[in-house]
Amino acid sequence: MRTRKPGTGLEWVLPKEYRRDQWVCDILQICDAALSEKILQPALQLAQELLLDDMSLRQLQIEERLCGIVPPSGAAIADRKAAVAARWKTGGSMSLAQLQAICNSWKNGYVKADYIDNRLKMQFIGEFGIPEDLDGLKAALEDARPAHIPIDYLFRYLLVREVHGMPLTELGTRTIHDFAFRGDSFE
Repeated sequence: MRTRKPGTGLEWVLPKEYRRDQWVCDILQICDAALSEKILQPALQLAQELLLDDMSLRQLQIEERLCGIVPPSGAAIADRKAAVAARWKTGGSMSLAQLQAICNSWKNGYVKADYIDNRLKMQFIGEFGIPEDLDGLKAALEDARPAHIPIDYLFRYLLVREVHGMPLTELGTRTIHDFAFRGDSFE
């Protein structure tokens, strides 16, 4: 009479007497092989990809669907992963630390989140300016913030694309501190 070792598969849900039955052991062995091949191995593979750095495109699509995120066409993988990370950090009552964590999900998302005068202030303080997907970051913050509290976005520097469209008269009124090449180094 053949018996299966406890803990090797499905038999843990059966009474001990059934585990010794040859017919039951054969059925369980076939089921174990089928489950392992069709369900358990793919599930294990996806479970290993739950960390954002190792996440495959397939797992990213699953996470986006579960989070209710519809990525814009042509969105970069890094921006899509940042949106998923931000959604994971939302839920329940929102704190300033959670909003800061959402900002930190974006590459170059160096933002100081603050609450001043009944308004959220998001000040971009990074030397590299703003995240590439600024609209994605703003959308994540809009989804997470309490509905009755407005958000102000404060930019530390003028960006090159803003300077290109600026008339010379307005450009002449700007000080060296307004530009992204760290005007404080000229003092």
